[in-house]
Amino acid sequence: MNDIDFLEHGGPGFALLHRGQVINLPDPRQMHFQEVLIALYLGRVPETPGDVEYWKHELVFDRWRASWDLPEFNRARRLSYLVDHYRGALANDLLIHAGLDLGEEWRARRWVRLLDVLDHLPSHSHFNAALANDVEYAEMLAKAAAERGETKPKDNGDGPPLTTWTPEVAVLTQVLDAVNRVAWTTIAAQVGKKAGDAPKPAARPQTALEKAFRKAEYARRQAAHEALVARVLPKKRSVKP
Repeated sequence: MNDIDFLEHGGPGFALLHRGQVINLPDPRQMHFQEVLIALYLGRVPETPGDVEYWKHELVFDRWRASWDLPEFNRARRLSYLVDHYRGALANDLLIHAGLDLGEEWRARRWVRLLDVLDHLPSHSHFNAALANDVEYAEMLAKAAAERGETKPKDNGDGPPLTTWTPEVAVLTQVLDAVNRVAWTTIAAQVGKKAGDAPKPAARPQTALEKAFRKAEYARRQAAHEALVARVLPKKRSVKP
């Protein structure tokens, strides 16, 4: 099911017509969130009649998931982790930036909307600032990204906290770096080596996520290098005395 089909089939639940009988499928708002996660993991709607053709189960599941705004299992598991670990910061930022109540959205199982909103919260929000320094979460994302060949740019120094790193501050920092570089270049053109070293860029935020990305990327490159060496260089044979 693509994104537009997901919207097309959305709504307040739906019933299944099977062998002339109308069957009301479970309301995830009445289910414990772990039961919802299990259903998403299995890819099957609870209480679906056992004699429904196998190929129809996936269709029924997709329609049920769309009708209740439920994401795929991996995204739902990520959301439950974030809500469990950052409820306070997330509730604050959702209310301020989107006018949403975390509890209402969670209990209504509008999990797709929750994920869409939290994934687009400003980088300087309290939630993103806290999340960026979650070592466990950072390593999990970095490992997955490194396996896909994705990397993050390097930062310089410890830098300021993310809660103060607004888009305006980021732009002003880039302007400051450019001005310092131009000033140094002008002086160096006149006095040569007496101008000293080029100015270093101003400090950017340094987070656990950035560190984890670099660590995962280094591990990936090291493994690729060792695999290449193993293929190119012949293995040493043991010489018997």
